[in-house]
Amino acid sequence: ISALETRRAARAKQLYQAMLAQAPDDPGALMGLGEAEVLLGNFEAALDHSRRAAELAGERTELKGRALHNSGIALLLKDRAKEAEMTLEAAVENDALSWRAWNALGRARDAHSEWEKARDAYERALALAPREAIVLNNFGLSKLSAGDLEGAARLFVRALEVSPDLATAETNLRLSLALRGQYAEAVAGVDAENLPDALNNAGYAALLRGDYAKARMLFLQAIDASPSFHEPSWSNLRFLSSVEQRQAAAEGTP
Repeated sequence: ISALETRRAARAKQLYQAMLAQAPDDPGALMGLGEAEVLLGNFEAALDHSRRAAELAGERTELKGRALHNSGIALLLKDRAKEAEMTLEAAVENDALSWRAWNALGRARDAHSEWEKARDAYERALALAPREAIVLNNFGLSKLSAGDLEGAARLFVRALEVSPDLATAETNLRLSLALRGQYAEAVAGVDAENLPDALNNAGYAALLRGDYAKARMLFLQAIDASPSFHEPSWSNLRFLSSVEQRQAAAEGTP
């Protein structure tokens, strides 16, 4: 998160801690503290506070849903995707109108390659928030991982239409184009500062496609475009050479 968001989260943490000093079992304050801890990267503390908030929420289903959402995010960021999925399913049961919880549920399902179930979650999120660029981007990544390159590209374009400055969506769109073999389109319009990374990403996509000659060319172009040593491209170039050597050995080529 940005420095501004970090400062706000740190301030929110202080405020919620002050509230809890007066009322240790206040579920709203515990939930808010859990949200702040997630933003600050304190995932174990976020999990503890959010679970406690969910236990104390009683019949306040929206509050319980938010607390479960916090718990699910913390679990997801701790690489406990299956637990995160179960927790986030409970979150949307309590608050079915939370697009954030549906979006997080999609991410949890993506983490163990449940593409169809992830799609259902993202579609629910978009039904509630059709112009949320982060949902469109995440859904695009899900489709990209599932091999639906055309569907992924459409979603990345929609994300950029909503939020033109969303750099991750632009990077993902360029990757989806490269994976379709549209290498020129994948690097078109990239400024000089970012061109080495874009060429390297396109090269890696070509490598994944088995287009080794094009991959080598793109890695070399990335190296040439970089004003300094571009480690990712050199590393990928070495990896490409090892792949070609293994393939030649398997085919019995001297």
